Amino acid sequence: MAEAAVNFALETLGPLLVEEIRLFGGVRKEVQSIKSELESLRSFLKDADTRAAVEELEGGGEESVRTWVKQLRDEAYRIEDFIDEYALMVAKLPHESGLVGVLHRISRFIKKLRRRRGVATEIQDSESALADIKRRGESYRFRSIDEPSRSGTRNVIPHDSPVRSFFVEDDEVVGIESIKDKLIDLMVNGRSKSSVVAVVGEGGLGKTTLAGKLFNNEGLKTHFSCRAWVTVGKEYNKNDLLRTIIKEFHRLSKHGRDGPDRHAEGPLEGQKDVEHALLDNKKCSRIIVTTRHMNVAKFCKSSSSVRIHELETLPPDEAWKLFCRKAFGPSSGGCCPSELKEFFIVALGGLLSTKNRIVSEWKKLFDSDPHLKDCNRVLSEGYYDLPHHLKSCLLYFGLFPESCKINRGRLIRLWIAEGFVQYRKRLTSEQVAAEYLDELIDRSLVQVSNREIPGRAIICQVHDLMHEIIIRKTEELGFGRLLNGEDSSHCSKTRRITIQRSIDDGALESIKDWKVRSVILFNVDKLPDSFMKSCIANFKLMKVLDLEDSPINYLPEGVGNLFNLHLLNARNTKLKIIPKSIGNLLSLEILVLARTFVSELPEEIRNLKKLRSLIVFHYKYITGSIIPTEVAAKIHRGFGSLRGLLVLSTIEADSQVLKELMMLRQLRMLSIRPQNGNGRDLCALIANLENVETLGVLMTSKEEILDLQSLSSPPQHLRYLSLRGNMKKLPDWILKLKNLIGLRLILSGLTEDPISILQALPNLLELMLHGGYDYELFHFEAGWFPKLRKLVLLNFEAVKLVIIEKGAMPDIRELWSGPCPLLMEIPIGIEHLRNLELFTFHDMSKQVCCMTKNEKWEVTEHIPDVRVTYIDAGQLFYCPKKVLSSLSCRFRAIC
Repeated sequence: MAEAAVNFALETLGPLLVEEIRLFGGVRKEVQSIKSELESLRSFLKDADTRAAVEELEGGGEESVRTWVKQLRDEAYRIEDFIDEYALMVAKLPHESGLVGVLHRISRFIKKLRRRRGVATEIQDSESALADIKRRGESYRFRSIDEPSRSGTRNVIPHDSPVRSFFVEDDEVVGIESIKDKLIDLMVNGRSKSSVVAVVGEGGLGKTTLAGKLFNNEGLKTHFSCRAWVTVGKEYNKNDLLRTIIKEFHRLSKHGRDGPDRHAEGPLEGQKDVEHALLDNKKCSRIIVTTRHMNVAKFCKSSSSVRIHELETLPPDEAWKLFCRKAFGPSSGGCCPSELKEFFIVALGGLLSTKNRIVSEWKKLFDSDPHLKDCNRVLSEGYYDLPHHLKSCLLYFGLFPESCKINRGRLIRLWIAEGFVQYRKRLTSEQVAAEYLDELIDRSLVQVSNREIPGRAIICQVHDLMHEIIIRKTEELGFGRLLNGEDSSHCSKTRRITIQRSIDDGALESIKDWKVRSVILFNVDKLPDSFMKSCIANFKLMKVLDLEDSPINYLPEGVGNLFNLHLLNARNTKLKIIPKSIGNLLSLEILVLARTFVSELPEEIRNLKKLRSLIVFHYKYITGSIIPTEVAAKIHRGFGSLRGLLVLSTIEADSQVLKELMMLRQLRMLSIRPQNGNGRDLCALIANLENVETLGVLMTSKEEILDLQSLSSPPQHLRYLSLRGNMKKLPDWILKLKNLIGLRLILSGLTEDPISILQALPNLLELMLHGGYDYELFHFEAGWFPKLRKLVLLNFEAVKLVIIEKGAMPDIRELWSGPCPLLMEIPIGIEHLRNLELFTFHDMSKQVCCMTKNEKWEVTEHIPDVRVTYIDAGQLFYCPKKVLSSLSCRFRAIC
């Protein structure tokens, strides 16, 4: 983590070495010296951090390396602070003309002189401190991360191999019997070709234990003529790995030979590779791979027949059973003796109650138990195994409460604003950050709570045990702290704070000297009136201000003084007006005003040349519809100067706005509400958006004319398209969108069946059609929509019958329909949709009540979730499958 601090310091040193801030010659030379020293020290940090991690995990020895890393991190933070403070002072200098301006310039010159001398002193102190740190570090003989290891070879088996869990007694195993039986079936039955079973899960879930039970299963021992167990470390040598595999086969075979000579390099190197080491001899060979990393399993899948099984945490009853076995022994059968149950809970609570409610005390108890210590070690290894750029990203989960589910977009925007995302050619920061998140998920460090239809994670979290590890690291490293209304006077300073539930003026006063860079609000019910003013006054170097879901209803003019601000998120607040001072935030990259009441953006927005995401809209619900209408915001002339914009949603677009949008060639996402009758300008704009991936063209209502016929060449990278308005005919160019995976059409006036046309889109995964044209029959023919995963049919008042032929929509997972008041029977052929997981009827309680009384309703038995939704008092409710046959009288209208 010290590397991240050093990187930030190096980034802030840049402005001191350019003409914008002219320093006296001597200081400039010293700044360059500091920059060189930091770059030199950075090259050794990965080795130093690795050795510090070993000190922590192994225990014993001196903590000298960890202390050295901390000293370097603290000095890097100090450098970043005084440079940011100096830049802030320069940014505040007024720009005036005339006699008053001359007098002010003289005054400013004197003040600037003092400031420069102050900076010179800080720089000299820092240069001296870095020299001392470097001298102390020389004794540790750190090697550059780019240096090869001295031996030239890397270990096949790490020193801390988790094979010890392979020997866990059967009495101690809980919750894996059903999984074990399933995997045994995969091992002995099925195809004769070789195949791989990959067991994936986070550290501590029992992957190795499960594999060990399979390896020693008596039935499997006799089923296979030979077997081998090999543990592969994070770094390995292919030659050594092959040799170890062969040696294990020999050791467990009847011959008991040691295998090939370790020094016989040639034959192995020339004839085999790991991927082809176990040849397919059509004798039902099986390989079990256990890993925390999904990408390992995916790699196996690229070259073999692979079944991937993801291990999940134990359900509460199984977890309690395991806890009781450990507490009362195997003979307990996983149960707490009835006469001890109440006493046991009281005793355990009493033990914890004797400890102060601070991390250090609970950590002492945690570390004193060997079983808990092993758990801590396994989870910590997942963190230490990360490359440095991902450690900061994982630690960010510690800024959110335990078990908190975090939106993907919010998380990615925070990472970008913090500076965690490294530049990569031909990729946006958003794309790189998305890869970071996917890697954390693949490593089983982050769990996915919800996915979009294409499979992309949209809601994620970390396991509670991992969250505790992260919290300890964030506090130890000064990375961040969660403030939840308790006294924070004993807390050490930190760079980031999350305010949970509430905070008072006294708490804000106690942390005013913390040099905070990020403030995040979460589940906040109450804030003092002075909160915003206190934040602006106390945290002048703030980079992130995330107010999402908070009781904020205004932004003071003083927000424009946060010259270092990179992200301002006011999503889902009562904010109505954006102050003009926002035009002073020249470092601002991300402005999120979604689901606020902001209806107009100030002209000063055009000053924000670094802005990359501008999201502003609110929703308005139309009676009877579950699809809300986006209400756009007005934007003034001059915003075309924001050439770096990647995301812009949702703005009103008259002819002038459409012309300025032509200047924003980098846009990846655009949502607009154009005026009626500017079809040609609109088509010219869309044709100009070469990089756009998500496009929304939403007229105020379905009755307004939407003319897109003259567009001949649509953006080829388009993946998501939303259209709303009056359109007589679907544009021919829609069928040219070979990369389109999501399509939403809220149209009226169509004279042709859109389904028969859209079925030809080769990669369409999600389709939503909102009625406005009269059809009595929906007929899905065999072969239509080969990849479709979700279909939504809303507000089709004339539909009486739905027919689904066998072979249509073979991969459909979700089907939504309604209100369709004339549809009185279940879709014919619904039984053909074998992968269907959810079937939802909206506002069709009367119709579904009739369907459930019909014997044809039995064809829905294969669908896990069938539900009816309805709106009552402005809220959306649903009846699940298990109660549909006994709908309450309120919904049992006469059929």
